[in-house]
Amino acid sequence: GMITVQRLAGALGAVSVSWSAVGSGVDAATAGADFTPTSGSITLSENVTSINVPITIVDDSIPEFPETFKVLLSSPAGGARLGSIQTATVTIAANDDPNGAFGFNVASLSQSVHEPSALPGQLVSFTIDRSGGLVGMTQVNYAVRMAGGGSASSDIVPVSGVISFTTSDSSKTFTLTILPDNVPELDEVYEVQLVSARLSDGRSLVVVTNASLARI
Repeated sequence: GMITVQRLAGALGAVSVSWSAVGSGVDAATAGADFTPTSGSITLSENVTSINVPITIVDDSIPEFPETFKVLLSSPAGGARLGSIQTATVTIAANDDPNGAFGFNVASLSQSVHEPSALPGQLVSFTIDRSGGLVGMTQVNYAVRMAGGGSASSDIVPVSGVISFTTSDSSKTFTLTILPDNVPELDEVYEVQLVSARLSDGRSLVVVTNASLARI
């Protein structure tokens, strides 16, 4: 949204007011890096009753949590005076996935294995990558099924699980076991789906759509 200065009461003549912006609070936005410019003056011509403060939020690719800055009005000129609300607080929303976005590594998206002839079976490994930020304890849930929706429990173990990421973990690998049987079968396709990713407080995180499904 925009930060708007309103001119109340009369609207005769041109008036101006100065403004400045500063980071505020524990998670303060950084002048120049998160917003620009940091100060200026705006003029309202006669009969103009509102005007936007020309501040731009800087769009970057750095994972960040919500940050705050304040815009303060000062030094009215042209016969104007400041009203009771002289400060506006702006919160820049979290962006670029500061807790991470989760998806299978490219090498895990499609794998081919032969059914083993005996126990303990054939191991298949999958790697989940965490892109963006690496902050927060996160649990990623996966489930295995036959392509088309059938159960995989007679051929693969386990068929579901939870992979835990701690702060700074950028990837995790887990292993499934292909079980042997004596049933003659054509080629079978199984799907490993990343079902959800959640922080320890229950908040949902991003599962990358085009990297959420791997096939065996």
